[in-house]
Amino acid sequence: MFKSGKLSELKAVVHFTSQDDNYPASNLVNYKLNRCWKCSRGESATGRASVTLELSSAVFVQEIGITNAGSAFIQVDGLVSEGSTPVPLLPMKPLMSEAECRGDPATSDAFTSTRTYTRADFASNSFRRFKHLVVTVMQPFKLGLQFGLGRLTVKQPTFANKIHNNSPSLSDPSKWVCFCYTPV
Repeated sequence: MFKSGKLSELKAVVHFTSQDDNYPASNLVNYKLNRCWKCSRGESATGRASVTLELSSAVFVQEIGITNAGSAFIQVDGLVSEGSTPVPLLPMKPLMSEAECRGDPATSDAFTSTRTYTRADFASNSFRRFKHLVVTVMQPFKLGLQFGLGRLTVKQPTFANKIHNNSPSLSDPSKWVCFCYTPV
């Protein structure tokens, strides 16, 4: 659908459910450190952790790139503004199979694999501007293992801002265009 995209900057961590002091959630925002975010050892027994990230501006999401750090599943929801109702963006997707999860993190590439999700993977009602992303990762197969994300990148379509900013206001009926189709 889109031939190119523009990277969107992750501005800040708004909230997280768990983090290890050696692998804080802020590593996702400052990706130049090349360090991951992982849940704390005590919290890893729940098998679930999440982080809410603020984008530098509200964007349409074209693509999400994920570098895994031991998570079995990922889910991403979008927020139009802080405190708004979450909108499913990327429904729960596997990052590893159950067999890979039960393997040795030190020797398995699956624990640090990279995946890219595009509009085809997203929920059908997700084409809207999001200011925040709620990223939830799960590891139900190897409880006690620290897990999280190595990196998260967000791409927006290069033309999205032009279309949105140049489109007529829907509140001004004089700018509406109507097309009618009459079957013969």
